[in-house]
Amino acid sequence: MKIVVTEARTDEPVKGVTVRLIFDSDPTIIIEKITAAKGGIYVKSMPAGNYHITFSKAGYATQTATASVNDGETTTVNIKLVKS
Repeated sequence: MKIVVTEARTDEPVKGVTVRLIFDSDPTIIIEKITAAKGGIYVKSMPAGNYHITFSKAGYATQTATASVNDGETTTVNIKLVKS
């Protein structure tokens, strides 16, 4: 899965966002990463299925999203954070 986080007003990448992915079929599978300088993360070898994703960083409203991962495909999630 490829995730890119940008600022809603400026479209600039947002570094340091905590991205938490929870696998719907097995909530004990939790992946947590922090976005890099270009606002992105890449997660390899995820089980196929649906994920609930939370994006959080101080100074921004927490956002949530859902995404589906299929075997052999890269799922891309683009999210825009709004300053709080």
